[in-house]
Amino acid sequence: MSGSDASVKLNAAGNLRLGRCRHGPMLYRLNDVYIGRSLETYGEMGELEARALCGLVAPGDVAIEVGANIGTNAVPLARRLGPQGRLLAFEPQRQVHQMLCANVALNGLSNVMTFWAAAGAEPGAITVPVLDYDSQNNFGGVSLGAHDKGERVPV
Repeated sequence: MSGSDASVKLNAAGNLRLGRCRHGPMLYRLNDVYIGRSLETYGEMGELEARALCGLVAPGDVAIEVGANIGTNAVPLARRLGPQGRLLAFEPQRQVHQMLCANVALNGLSNVMTFWAAAGAEPGAITVPVLDYDSQNNFGGVSLGAHDKGERVPV
């Protein structure tokens, strides 16, 4: 399954795509050098990881995914959990979180609750750097250490 054979360009820059992927339709950025490129090329991202995670849960379970990114693991996990299960998906990057929400909606996954938030040992807030989503980058490789500039996100 090649994502490039089944993707639709959605923006003028040509980097936002909607593709038919292994686990259902996915919205992704082609200029994401890992996740986007993998979905475009193979129609999947980290399939062995997704299978391993799905093997850890059973239908009806409640699972938490921290750093859900655009949902390449959330979508198959939610399908595995089924309508009686729940997936709580946390993603601290606002634009990445918005794509996660889109992918949950595109796949009709009513058992997923998404949160624009980080997870940590103590409640509070963290500053998440704002990236240039129109340039090439590894958008899933963002460090959440101490940043002076960015968006304040709850923890």
